[in-house]
Amino acid sequence: MTGWRHHTLVHLLATHGLAGAIEEPFPTDGWSGATFTALKRDERRFVLKRTSLAVDWIARATADTELREAWLAAADTRWWAGLSAPYLGAAADGDGAAILMPDLSAELIAWDRPGGDKAIDAAALGRVLHAVARLHAMPWSLVLESNATRAGIGQPPWCPPRERLLLLARPAARVYAAAGNPVAERFLAGWDAFDRSAPHAARDLIERLSDEPAPLLDALGRCRPSACTATSSSRTWPCCGATTWASSTGS
Repeated sequence: MTGWRHHTLVHLLATHGLAGAIEEPFPTDGWSGATFTALKRDERRFVLKRTSLAVDWIARATADTELREAWLAAADTRWWAGLSAPYLGAAADGDGAAILMPDLSAELIAWDRPGGDKAIDAAALGRVLHAVARLHAMPWSLVLESNATRAGIGQPPWCPPRERLLLLARPAARVYAAAGNPVAERFLAGWDAFDRSAPHAARDLIERLSDEPAPLLDALGRCRPSACTATSSSRTWPCCGATTWASSTGS
């Protein structure tokens, strides 16, 4: 098996019976800069995600030169504990990657569907929390590194912990604002809300770690690699294993 850069998009689509399929717009609420389209085969719908360093600010901010999500999508990963990921494969597409997935719109929690209930019931919340707990408890270093060795595709391109920790920090949000990135407004508003609600000691701790995260990095360095979801969006929940791969860290 080889990595995603050795596969063409034409081959990826043909492998899944989508040769010549017409791409249609697929609106999302994603903020990274990646684009999405939908394709159909008979009554089944698929989603094609295109990403690259040029368009994805999260990839640039986390030194994601390997496009980690594409790496994971192309890897023949054998998951543990009943976890799965919604990936059918990945391939090179210009200077970036194209990632093919099944359309899981019907599996979304109701609040993310048009006309859906904006509240989540206790049973559904319990299933979500149980799945997220299993996701975070999975021994990612063992699973991904052993699968990479078996597939002969090189070791996983872990996200640098420092870049991950500071990705959404207030100083980083100020940099995004100066660069004209529209996500900055939401992040800064969130930190303002935190400052209004959090105890002084908590605010002080976060401010100091945002300026210099070395103490936290030292502590994380003693831990095994794990996954941390970068979003609370229900779009990541139904698949249990579909964490934001850009946020899988080396600590």
